[in-house]
Formats: sequence, structure tokens, C-alpha cells
Amino acid sequence: MIFPRALSARRLRRFLRGRMSVSRLLRLRTADRESCLHLAHALLHRDRIDDARRLYELAKVLWPERVEPYLGRGVCLQLAGEWEAADLEFTRALEIDPDHPHALADRAEVRILMGRLDSARTDLDRISPTLGDDGDSRLLAARIDELRSALDTPGE
Repeated sequence: MIFPRALSARRLRRFLRGRMSVSRLLRLRTADRESCLHLAHALLHRDRIDDARRLYELAKVLWPERVEPYLGRGVCLQLAGEWEAADLEFTRALEIDPDHPHALADRAEVRILMGRLDSARTDLDRISPTLGDDGDSRLLAARIDELRSALDTPGE
């Protein structure tokens, strides 16, 4: 059995600098999905939105069945003010996982920004009221409360 080569951070940096093509990365047949997503996430949090966006686009090509690349690219587009495109990315994530709470919250947020309040409310209503009690669930619940508050006081 031939084991796939890992998609290293070095290779991803070469890709970002234009020194490695997508086709070359595809030939690596990597099983290491996480390095691409982790680097994209780290770049996004360092405000290197364009680089993060390129890596999320790559991740969509490499793993179209994963929700994370669509969510990440949607956030990048939202931060760039490309709300319609962000809405499409979050919708694509929901086609993969229709009940994904972060995808629903992200799409609701961008729809609030676009003034599509009824569809934002529908997305928020679809999020499971029993999210759990871990840290991520508490943060998401707080975010949902903020989004609901924004729906109740539009224009602020």
C-alpha cells in the first residue's frame, strides 16, 4: 500500500507564494486535511484574509465534502464585504450538513447585514436549542443571542 504524502505547512506556504500550483498539490494525494484548514484558520485570525481565502479555496478543491472550507471562505468573503458571495458559501456548507449550527449562525449574520431579516430569523430558529454545555456551545449560544437582538433592533 502506498501512503499519501502529508500536505506540509512548507508546501502550503509555497502555494501561497505562487511557487506551487494546485495541480501539484492535488498530485500529493494527501490524507492530512487538517494542515490546510489549520493554516487557513490561523491566517484568518492574523488578518491575512486573502491568504486564508486562497487556502480555503484550495481546501474546497481537495475536500469538497467538508463543511469547514466553505465556512472559512464565507467568513473571508463576509469580512471583505462580499455578503452575497458569503451567503452562497454558507448555503453550500448547509447543503453538506443542513443542521450545522455555525453555518446557520454565519448565514443568519450575513443575511442580517443584507437586510434579509426573515430568512436570518429562520436560520436562527433552525439551530438546535440544546447545543450542549461545552465552551464552544456557550460561545455559539451567546452569538445567537446577539444575532437575535440585532433582529429585534434593526438599523443599529
